[in-house]
Amino acid sequence: QGLESHGDSRLVTEWITIGVIVAAHGVHGEVRVKIETDFPDRFAAGNTVTLLIDREGAAAQKESETPRPFHISESREHRGMALLAFTNVRDRETAESLRGARVVIPREEVRPLPPGTWYIFELEGLEVQDKKGTFLGILEEVLHPGGNDVYVVRKDGREMLLPAIKEVIVEVDLAARRMIVDPLEEETES
Repeated sequence: QGLESHGDSRLVTEWITIGVIVAAHGVHGEVRVKIETDFPDRFAAGNTVTLLIDREGAAAQKESETPRPFHISESREHRGMALLAFTNVRDRETAESLRGARVVIPREEVRPLPPGTWYIFELEGLEVQDKKGTFLGILEEVLHPGGNDVYVVRKDGREMLLPAIKEVIVEVDLAARRMIVDPLEEETES
């Protein structure tokens, strides 16, 4: 399953989050980025990335986020994260001010996936039905506990957990915004 998740901005119809700056690193302006894409080469040195930076502080709404380009001068992997140095960020204080910024791409720059695989942002919000057409709920979240993803489907305050395996997921119709499933008997509702 693709990991790129989705967000919105007034300046572009749809932004797709490919990473989040979680902290400054060192004293020379590097930042640690939690990678949220199956294509980490997007963080290679020489690339320019767009950051959505909240103008009004962490508690503000997404509408206040301003897209700004940043050129990556250096990049390396460190403990499962990307360590990036931007050309215009040279000290820890400036790097720290970027904490929480989302690294985004426009929706039209999302790379195609192989048939039968979908990005998380494409799945979230799908109406889920069983093979008989009974509405089971809305797919609201995708969990990554280990061997396979788990889809969290909610309806009327209840949730159903569905393993993302071919025996359970019968059909995904993105155009119709619908997923047909054949839940295993041990699928639990809470």
